[in-house]
Amino acid sequence: FGPTTITTAIISFSTKVTLTNNETGKDETFTILGPWESDPDNGIISYMSPWGNALMDHKTGDNVVFTINEHKYNYTVKMIEVAKA
Repeated sequence: FGPTTITTAIISFSTKVTLTNNETGKDETFTILGPWESDPDNGIISYMSPWGNALMDHKTGDNVVFTINEHKYNYTVKMIEVAKA
């Protein structure tokens, strides 16, 4: 992956994503990076994790509903930007 392959059209490796939690109405921000950089407490999630995998390839405006550990999540993708290194 190089800087030229990063796109903000979809959620992908090295993007920062703002999601609206449809249950609380609050915005939550996550950065999608590799497993070696994963730091969930600081909103950095691996694209290989169940969370990251559920978000990958969605576009702005998409409704993303998924279940992890029997907890259902319901988000709308608000914004996708290039992650700051």
